[in-house]
Amino acid sequence: MRKRNLTVLFAIAALTASAQSKLDQESLWRLQDLREQVETKAQNKGVSAKSMEAQQNIEVFVKMNDGVNAAELSGKGFDVEAQRGEFAVVSLPVSRIMDLNDVADVKSMSYGRKVQLRLTEANKQTGVDEVHSGVGANKTPFTGKGVIIGDIDMGFEPNHLMFLDKDGKSRFKYYTANNMVYNTPEQIAAYTTDSSDDTHATHVMGIAGGNYESESYSISGVATEADLAGASIEGYDTEIMKGIEDFVAYAKEQNKPLVINMSLGDNCGPHDDSDDLSQYINKVIDDKAAVICMASGNEGTNPIVQRKTFNSATDELRANLLCVHQYYGYSYESPSVYFKSEKPFSFSLVIYDNLSKKIIKQYDPITGPTIKNYQSTGEKADPDYSQYFSGTIRVSADNVKDRGYYYLQIASQRFQRKNSNVTIGYIVTGEEGQSVVAYADDATYLVDSFTPSAYAFPEYTAAKDVTFDGTVSNMAAGTKAIIVGSYNSRDKGKYSNNKSYSLYGFGETNVLGDVSSFTSWGTVDGVSIPDIAAPGCSVESAISTYYQKAKREAYTKGVYYNGKTYYWSVEIGTSMAAPYMAGVAALWLEADPTLTNEDIKKIAKETAISDEYVKNTKYPVQFGAGKIDAYNGLKYVLDHKTTALKSVDADKDMMFRQTGDNTYEAYVAGETAITVRLFDMSGSLVRESRSAGSTTSFSVAGMPKGIYAVELCGAKTSHKIKIAVK
Repeated sequence: MRKRNLTVLFAIAALTASAQSKLDQESLWRLQDLREQVETKAQNKGVSAKSMEAQQNIEVFVKMNDGVNAAELSGKGFDVEAQRGEFAVVSLPVSRIMDLNDVADVKSMSYGRKVQLRLTEANKQTGVDEVHSGVGANKTPFTGKGVIIGDIDMGFEPNHLMFLDKDGKSRFKYYTANNMVYNTPEQIAAYTTDSSDDTHATHVMGIAGGNYESESYSISGVATEADLAGASIEGYDTEIMKGIEDFVAYAKEQNKPLVINMSLGDNCGPHDDSDDLSQYINKVIDDKAAVICMASGNEGTNPIVQRKTFNSATDELRANLLCVHQYYGYSYESPSVYFKSEKPFSFSLVIYDNLSKKIIKQYDPITGPTIKNYQSTGEKADPDYSQYFSGTIRVSADNVKDRGYYYLQIASQRFQRKNSNVTIGYIVTGEEGQSVVAYADDATYLVDSFTPSAYAFPEYTAAKDVTFDGTVSNMAAGTKAIIVGSYNSRDKGKYSNNKSYSLYGFGETNVLGDVSSFTSWGTVDGVSIPDIAAPGCSVESAISTYYQKAKREAYTKGVYYNGKTYYWSVEIGTSMAAPYMAGVAALWLEADPTLTNEDIKKIAKETAISDEYVKNTKYPVQFGAGKIDAYNGLKYVLDHKTTALKSVDADKDMMFRQTGDNTYEAYVAGETAITVRLFDMSGSLVRESRSAGSTTSFSVAGMPKGIYAVELCGAKTSHKIKIAVK
């Protein structure tokens, strides 16, 4: 490796700093980095650095003296790209930076500074910020470039500002909706949205891979340069399969690794891999066709699971069904519960009067495989049932022979209660020692009693034997996908109307840093789910313009651009956590495109953050292995890539980050020992240390303020970066 003359570089920096510079120290540092890059390019092309600087344009943020309009800079030969009062953004060649500095009315300048990112809380906690910029001076960040992220969802706006590249073109390269394929820039640019009633997909994809930067507002997702793909669906399993296959085919055509986000799921079902969709998803994973990240579910506090081992033949598992479907936007109440046991049990449907707290009718028990309808119309209409309900309740039961268990399921068709105080319920009995588990859907609550309300969400008392262990999505429990829970990375903020939002306001009961209480979890067949937790509560991202115009909900930011206003807002849910994990997977796949779903799940678990919240949370399984750590996961990827004799790109083999006020950490892939040398501006060695391994830490405590050069030397590589001691 050719080493550069440090003395020359220090002289350049000293010369710049010695002038009456209106650039702050960090800007001087970034400008020094740029000049080094320009010098290298000039040497490679055999031209002078001065001529190369004249060709290298940069943008500088300028503030004029009080009362001076920044538009005056145009008359002095500068290209003013944006201006308001005394502030301006000026585009100019590097060679003219001192000319701007010497303008008398220029008060201050900054170069390369970024305003605060709206995902800062999440990205700082997970190390994503460090992955974006932590590869050090003159190094290339990991941003998901060369990786495809696909989302199966609804509520897409592919041309939202958060999805546009630097040329103003959508980063969505492939999109399907209503059996139409959009795969050219022209087709996608002309597309609007799949639904003005939904914004879920827009928010999700903004988290996974969105990015927007301007002088006044910047917001970053995780994999900010990944290619994006979308499949608009209504939720049918056939649509899910078609969407996945379309993504896989496109990724193969592009010869790029694929990550698929699935922020969707169901709760009523066997919670194993016996259903066809789960098996199909597992096949995709086994074939190494895609990495799939899936939300664990948002039912972690809902009474939707019962589990009981009978102490005697007269012991009972019982509950009444509180249907809250109307609060989820359904037209009908749709009670749905799936029971599972190692052998048949006795099941009786009941009609329950919540006002008198009495059973109006208990039907004959079902004790084996059957299909039984309870209906309000037709030849087989039941008069008692018809008095209180319309529509049909169907109970089906059978043995799952190849799995060795017995199931019974309650389902419905156009079911409605005629009396708000009357509902259906069940009584289950079995043999002594027999265990039964009941999984209800997300809007069927298993309760003892409730207070009906036409407007507010009803109050209720959960049924006996209700547990939150098992609230994990049925599909999540049955697949090998990376299952993601949520933790609270932001506790409060404000909307654009200055009204506040908070964890409490969203109904979240756990504190900042803890797992989100709504995260669905469970230990199913000995496997704990979710696998990992990612930011999912109060996460800010894009929302569909068309949705916002139709719904007019509170939003956090609106940006007017090219005749249209684009919006951002905060949402909560494992639907937000899963795409965060998908974005992290894309970062790791950029580092090593050969990683499989199994590899990424293992890396996420082995490098997870286990802080005081993870260790002390109420239900440890709910956190999975802990909080996702993008930075240390990337180190793991690079370390194992070198030990597997795979090459690591020379511009991406080092990462550097500040870990405290006076402490830093450096990582160099493949090194077994690293020597750290610090030089001051004169080129004198002021500090040196050596440590074993590919990661080293050092302190600048006690050192005078200023710019220092850091030299990292290993057996195979040498790197130089600069730090500012403040």
